Amino acid sequence: MQSIPPSALDAFGTRLSEAIAACELSQNEFAACLDVSPGFISDMVRGLKKPGSEFLFNLNQTLGVSINWLLTGAGNMFGDAPINLELFKTIALQIEIARAAKLSDHPIARALIEEIQGKRAPGSVSRTPDGEAWINDWSGRIYDACQAATIYNAHLQIKSRRKRVQESLCSALTYIEAHKPVDIAAALAPEDGEDDVEPDRPAQPKRQSKKTVVQIVRGKSVQNAARDFIKVKKSKR
Repeated sequence: MQSIPPSALDAFGTRLSEAIAACELSQNEFAACLDVSPGFISDMVRGLKKPGSEFLFNLNQTLGVSINWLLTGAGNMFGDAPINLELFKTIALQIEIARAAKLSDHPIARALIEEIQGKRAPGSVSRTPDGEAWINDWSGRIYDACQAATIYNAHLQIKSRRKRVQESLCSALTYIEAHKPVDIAAALAPEDGEDDVEPDRPAQPKRQSKKTVVQIVRGKSVQNAARDFIKVKKSKR
């Protein structure tokens, strides 16, 4: 059995402190979860004590912290490994093909299974127009699952489980918003009046016609500021 190098255990206390923070617990709460004394946890965090196998097993089973990461620093804190997206897509597609073959007795699905099993020449079904069309259709059905695997991989490095859940939800909401169905008919044929408005162009103020105010003066003239006036002389009788 390969032993753990001493240098790997030197940072055990630091990693244990990170795990406590990621679980969003105080040292006392962390100790209570594992049924050990707060002093024991404090000693391990400070590097004064090393963990035993029972403590490590309990920590892994109770809070999901990876023993390998805790002892060596390798991998992820919670032991999560990234999903191989290519293999995941292949398996998800194979499930759709198997469902079509077994439940619907689909001829192309049955032929594809025989091709995968080596009973038919490579590409004899999958590279035909009908075969490619059906594969593309089945691939579209697994798109959401593949996106879920992509989001999973993208959030592996987030140590806080709560933050990981919150941020993965944000990614899921963004994905759904980006793939919201579009009303093609409404986009191509807007209702009457919708295309008559130019929302981006600010409304132009209406021009007011300049009116000339005429003041008729009899006798002595009285002039109003900023107004035109016409003097009309009083006729002699």
